[in-house]
Amino acid sequence: MQYLSEKPDKLYTEMKELNDSEKLIGLSKEEVIELLGEPQSSEDNLYIYDAGTLTDYLFFGEIEFYDLFIRFDENNIVKSTKIDFPLGG
Repeated sequence: MQYLSEKPDKLYTEMKELNDSEKLIGLSKEEVIELLGEPQSSEDNLYIYDAGTLTDYLFFGEIEFYDLFIRFDENNIVKSTKIDFPLGG
């Protein structure tokens, strides 16, 4: 959820649209790389991309960083996406 005091950067807005529209669901790993480039991190069935930032001006310009998590099924097809805080962060 985004509050009125939070302002997204351009990357966050674009990644949120991709996530919310579910446009990536059903794509192959190759199609995801074609669309978004190489992931910043990957495991067997998970690609992680930088999803931009939200700046909360109510709390002195605090910046929150987000990642886009793309999960694949056993056939290397996107089964889910999620925007969340970075792993370990």
